[in-house]
Amino acid sequence: MTLTVKQVEAAKFGLSQERLSDGNDLYLRLYPLGKKGFQVQIAVTEGQRRRVWINLSDFPKVSLRQARDTAVWVRMQASRG
Repeated sequence: MTLTVKQVEAAKFGLSQERLSDGNDLYLRLYPLGKKGFQVQIAVTEGQRRRVWINLSDFPKVSLRQARDTAVWVRMQASRG
């Protein structure tokens, strides 16, 4: 499932889940005071494999399209390793 800009704009903490998935490990994180931020989850292998969250930026400072592009870049850098 991918998010639409309208879904991102309408999402509110307490009415939606804390994180809304855009697919490909990109999420919109909703905070109690109304802030919205994009996060990407990546796999890291340092001794043992684990998943970590990387904060990209806040919405609307960064658009959904920009967050998707940045998430692709972050995943590419993480895979280089």
